[in-house]
Amino acid sequence: MKTKITTLILLFLGLLSGETSAQTTYQYTDAAGLKWDFQLDGTGGAKITKLYQTGPSFVTEPGTNLRGDNVTWIRYTGDVLRVPSSVSDGTNTYPVYYADFDTWYLNIYDKVIFPNTLKELTRFGHSSVKRIEVEPGCQVTKLGHLYFAGYSYEFPNQWETALYYDFSNVPLTAGYDGPFYDLPDNTLIFLNAASEAVCPYREQMTPIGNSRRPYNWQDEKYRNTVRGGVCGDLFVTDEECFESPRSFTAEKANYDRVFSNTAGKAVSTLYLPYPTDLPTGMRAYTLTSKGTDINGDKAFMFSPLPDGTRLQANTPYLVQITDGQSHTLPEMHNVTVPATPNVENSAVVASNDGNWKFYGTTLKIRNDKAFAKKAYYLNGNKWWQVQSGVANDFIAPFRCFISSPTGAVAAPSFFMVLEDDNTADDIKALETETNTDIKSGKYPFYSVDGKQMGNDYNKLESGQMYIVNGKKFYKI
Repeated sequence: MKTKITTLILLFLGLLSGETSAQTTYQYTDAAGLKWDFQLDGTGGAKITKLYQTGPSFVTEPGTNLRGDNVTWIRYTGDVLRVPSSVSDGTNTYPVYYADFDTWYLNIYDKVIFPNTLKELTRFGHSSVKRIEVEPGCQVTKLGHLYFAGYSYEFPNQWETALYYDFSNVPLTAGYDGPFYDLPDNTLIFLNAASEAVCPYREQMTPIGNSRRPYNWQDEKYRNTVRGGVCGDLFVTDEECFESPRSFTAEKANYDRVFSNTAGKAVSTLYLPYPTDLPTGMRAYTLTSKGTDINGDKAFMFSPLPDGTRLQANTPYLVQITDGQSHTLPEMHNVTVPATPNVENSAVVASNDGNWKFYGTTLKIRNDKAFAKKAYYLNGNKWWQVQSGVANDFIAPFRCFISSPTGAVAAPSFFMVLEDDNTADDIKALETETNTDIKSGKYPFYSVDGKQMGNDYNKLESGQMYIVNGKKFYKI
């Protein structure tokens, strides 16, 4: 009996020793200088358990989160953080089969890419990763507890929130315990066509003060989820960032912005990620020409699209309310949502010499970047130049702006003409006639509400729409 007990004790100690050995933590530094903790999985592979967020690739930044709290984040300064596909203990190299990170709260990453060697993802809670992708060939089939929890209210107010998680090339079929919990409203989830089991775990919540508002789980659990290239319910929330890395079809698409005729907002800008029709009572304009008058003032001509024209995706437009009523855009069906283009690629050249362009964006352009672009944005029937150092002076998502890609200095005043009756052949003549009428002093100026403003162009307030001799223009 004593021998048996001794044997059992030795066997137990041997198993314990083996378990302890299997849990030994090693450190690995990758080619980018990032330090990772990993453990051996007992099958010849490794499990990543930690990234050390220290060193020259990381900076500390104080700021305010979306809930209004003062918080300090650690920001990764690189464009893309790649989880390594293999690690080494100094003697042997091991493929990375598993990822079970310590949670990455209050840390900012533009994009994280997981390797194609992974077999399972068990934990990766985070608060500030904008884009997540997985390399083609990855064999992950399930996600673990709160694996991609967004915690959207902890995102910095000055940064974009989570934009998309792309698992299109992964055989993901299962998830448990809320892997997509608490995502920002416009976050897109890309899955393969067989990933039905994952979707009910998407539970979005939006912060209201210090509390969070739960969505109607049954009605909205499939919202903004793309399976096999098809999204059954695309819902775009105004002024929240949106980006898609790939094209897909939306069986239905909605945008919740209200176009109001109150407070001088009859004219606004629009840049949507999908095609849309306009309701009766709204008209769209597209930039068609530019000219320069004898005094060097820039004149931008916007001409109306025929009523009933479908607006194209990722194209900048001016839109105007023509019936004095507030409007929303109609629900669209079976429309193509293209991959989000670079802001430069969808811009419309607004001048013959290429000095000015009309841009649109689905992302928030922060104050520092908007100021560097010398951007002008339309708000309340006024064109405002972005001022440096003003945090609330920025370009909002789904809006348009005018900027100079060559760094040209704005003229003392330039205006945009909205003409409702011209044809393409008349644009140059109309532009010349408008310039002449404005400078001649022969015709009185009127505000859009019919008030006479005198005959002196130089005394007109900048940033307003005026009518002269039956022609509309903005003085900036």
